Amino acid sequence: MKRKWRLVGREMWHRKLNSALALLAVVAAVACVVGTLAFFRSFDLQTTQLLEQRREAVERRTGKLKDYMRRVGKRMGFNILILPQKQELSELLLDATVSEYMPESYADKLANSPIMTVNHLLPCLEQRFRWTERRNRTIFLIGVKGQVPIAHRDPKKPIQDAVPKGEIVLGHELAETEQLGVGDPLALLGRTFTVREIRTRVGDKTDITVWIDLATAQEMFDKKDLINSIWALACGCAAKDLPKIRADVARFLPGTRVVEKWTKALARAEFRKAAADEAARALAFEVQARSELRHHHESLASLILPLVVMVMGIWVALLTVANAHQRRKEVGIFRALGWRSGQIMQVFLMKSATLGLAGAVVGCGVGFAVGGWFGASASKLFDGPVVLAIVVTAPVLTVFSALLPAMIAAQRDPAQVLGGD
Repeated sequence: MKRKWRLVGREMWHRKLNSALALLAVVAAVACVVGTLAFFRSFDLQTTQLLEQRREAVERRTGKLKDYMRRVGKRMGFNILILPQKQELSELLLDATVSEYMPESYADKLANSPIMTVNHLLPCLEQRFRWTERRNRTIFLIGVKGQVPIAHRDPKKPIQDAVPKGEIVLGHELAETEQLGVGDPLALLGRTFTVREIRTRVGDKTDITVWIDLATAQEMFDKKDLINSIWALACGCAAKDLPKIRADVARFLPGTRVVEKWTKALARAEFRKAAADEAARALAFEVQARSELRHHHESLASLILPLVVMVMGIWVALLTVANAHQRRKEVGIFRALGWRSGQIMQVFLMKSATLGLAGAVVGCGVGFAVGGWFGASASKLFDGPVVLAIVVTAPVLTVFSALLPAMIAAQRDPAQVLGGD
């Protein structure tokens, strides 16, 4: 066996060009295969990193968008109305009035409960009456004391500020028709107030409403410690959340009912859903685009790689034929000395296996180096099982490619070879 390996070494050294061309073919094929696999691994690593960056960016943008939508929704005002159980909704819908009452302490009781579905609680006393000082015109009065903070949550900026005692806030229509401005004195049911603020026009009963301090309103209408509604902001802001909100409120405030202002609630829900859907679409589009690009590369590689391996095999076979022709005298002498055809063929195949092994090792190094050009370090691209499979497969393929030419060369009659030369 040592003699055979010595013959293989001398043969490769003596016929450098033939050996170099065979080695180059194996290196090129292996480098192409490994480089392609390294490219896909690099592509996957970059895709994972890119998608993670995009996901983080989308989450940041979505968070900002949701926060913006939350602020927009908050500026839209309250969307939940908690009323006494006996209150007829027909009266509320037809006359925009509430005539039943409940204890003011209900707001504090709800605020101190662990409820999670509502916040921004605003107890109110609302009355419709005739403004005797202004031609008996019908207006709405709402007494408020400011929002009651939820005990188990961080303090939130109120949707509606309290009205200080002795001051009044006017709806736009009242201020315009009565020619009142901020700082003007105003008489209301025998009391004098100073105009603190004038609301912007909204196009509903708010334009003919005045807001004063809750305690003052209770004194004016002889409703001490009573309110007839609690305005709140639903956390979920969606129609499907209403049953849970009703159940939660009923658990802590029996004898009440919940009405939701659907237009505002649904608008909030649509805002937030749109933000979440947009983020999901953006990320899904990126994932799909990267997947389609990888599929395109895989399709191209599935056509090129078999062709490369086939060309390598043909090239090694042709070089083996040429080598066998160049060594015909040597083969004839060995056969004349008693070497069997199997031993002769073994020498050819040992050379092919050696070139295949050397080409696999060099080709793997070249392939990973080429793969590193695509943005990932060779250490990240290195895959032990793949390298092992290629180092084993490449010599097998070169031996298989050289098998037929080596067999033909080994079986030639030494008498014909030596006699012809």
